[in-house]
Amino acid sequence: LTLSGFLLGTLALAEWSQDGRLNVGRLWEHRAKRILPPVVLTVALVVVLQVVLRVGTGPGFRGDVLAALGQVLNWRFAFSGDGFASVLTDPSPVQHLWPLSVLVQLTVVVPLAFVGLMRATGRRWRTAGAVFALAAAVSFWLALRTARAAGNDGLAYYGTHARAGELLVG
Repeated sequence: LTLSGFLLGTLALAEWSQDGRLNVGRLWEHRAKRILPPVVLTVALVVVLQVVLRVGTGPGFRGDVLAALGQVLNWRFAFSGDGFASVLTDPSPVQHLWPLSVLVQLTVVVPLAFVGLMRATGRRWRTAGAVFALAAAVSFWLALRTARAAGNDGLAYYGTHARAGELLVG
């Protein structure tokens, strides 16, 4: 997520520095073209393997596939109650796609926050950077607080709020 945050931040800052604007729709379209085709292809292959070879069949298969396609897989795992250890006891064939769900969710929200913050701070780039750094620190604090309250899996591991700091640091 940190490398993606660096890429997202670099693209946003480069465009903003040209004319004080960010075409959020174009940014989302560009990111969707890079992220979604491999996700759809991977999920399609997983479904084909499941149908043809019965690989990956489990009670949560359909829900996991739909959550992966809907880019909410991290929240499905966060609220499943099984914790991260379920990857060993009841593995999902799309388990590896949950970080992309976090990335897509943050790619929707962070550019909007960027535009709002840049408009609010004007040309004070350091102020905007400090606010994003504070937001990253809050995310890490929320992750710690959630882990202390409920353990270091589930919501503390998969929650977007707990992972946002990784992207913001980038």
